[in-house]
Amino acid sequence: MAEADRYKVLHVEDDPAFAELTCDFLERVSQRIRIESVTECPPALEYLDARPVDCIISDFDLPGMDGLDFLRRVRETDPDLPFILFTGKGSEEVASEAISAGLTDYLQKETGTDQFTVLANRIERAVDRHRAEQRLQEARKRHSTLFQNQHDPIIQIVFDENTPVIDKVNQAARSVFDIDPSAVTGRPVEEVLVPDDATDHHQQIVEQVLAGEPVETEVKRLTPTGPKDFLLRVFPVEDFRDRRGSYAIYTDITDRKMTENRLQILQAALEQCRDSIYLTDRDGTIEYVNPAFERTTGYTADEAIGRTPRILKSGYHEPAFYDELWATITSGDVWHNRVVNRTKTGELYEVNQTIAPIVDDNERIQHFVAVNAAVPTSQTPSVATRYHAISDMLTEPVLGNDQATR
Repeated sequence: MAEADRYKVLHVEDDPAFAELTCDFLERVSQRIRIESVTECPPALEYLDARPVDCIISDFDLPGMDGLDFLRRVRETDPDLPFILFTGKGSEEVASEAISAGLTDYLQKETGTDQFTVLANRIERAVDRHRAEQRLQEARKRHSTLFQNQHDPIIQIVFDENTPVIDKVNQAARSVFDIDPSAVTGRPVEEVLVPDDATDHHQQIVEQVLAGEPVETEVKRLTPTGPKDFLLRVFPVEDFRDRRGSYAIYTDITDRKMTENRLQILQAALEQCRDSIYLTDRDGTIEYVNPAFERTTGYTADEAIGRTPRILKSGYHEPAFYDELWATITSGDVWHNRVVNRTKTGELYEVNQTIAPIVDDNERIQHFVAVNAAVPTSQTPSVATRYHAISDMLTEPVLGNDQATR
């Protein structure tokens, strides 16, 4: 048997023979009980100072200090330690006074051995109950610590019939929602936190919790600076002080939602922009193209993504042109020039191209974005004419080098 499962009992008895008899029978009746005996209260107090025990058995009539005074001394330092008065001399008056002083149990000594079976049972019940109470207190303490120290607002809720009302709030909830616990305790959650335009969603959450289901959803809740976005997680509790209840944890996602909205706007801008735009990684591999790119080049997004801008090379530009481009953007600068490209079907077209590096918080280049504005044909000689003119001056068409973003 593990040591933690044993009951350490201190027996205070001035009759050594009876103490030995008690020890033998108790340890015979219960394998869990282990007894240490002392004959007087002062040594017993010293024993308790030196080592923990699970239960005390004490006679009443003891030299120097009776069992009742001993009980009072023990209760000064340990109000809950099981203490059983096992005595051959006592009265109802003594028992009543001892119970008022915090006695756990009282048993009159008798003849025969059955009394030791009764005593062993009472020791086990007292210790089991005490350990269960200690575990409960520790659990409550841990819960209180987690509840109060949690950075996210937490609201402890109980149901008044089918209406969730506030039972308790943690410090984060007080700060974020600017609520006074004394003013909101007992009030419906809807009155305190839910905006008028969110009541239907709130009722859906209530119905789900009443059905015993956990909830994870995005909500708007009232704060001193106006409604904010939160990720709400609700955990139902079936038996919360004899009432249904739940814990509601709110994580502020206002900044995240703002970022998501900005990204949605940016995405819409890219999708609706008439200029051809593509995004590459820092090695020049295409990761995104907008619809204008597909219309201009003839390449679909699936065909372009994973390849490099070399698919657009027309052969019009010399290698030095691309060397200068690559050197500029990899040094962190923006490059701008007119570029002649070729569509998927072989047609030439000219754009005003701007390529900019995209850097992270440490100024390291992560991507490049290229914006290609079409050049009106009225503003420039025929691309085809100029292409053939430069080709005639070369022994073979200029294809440029193989840098990824060329």
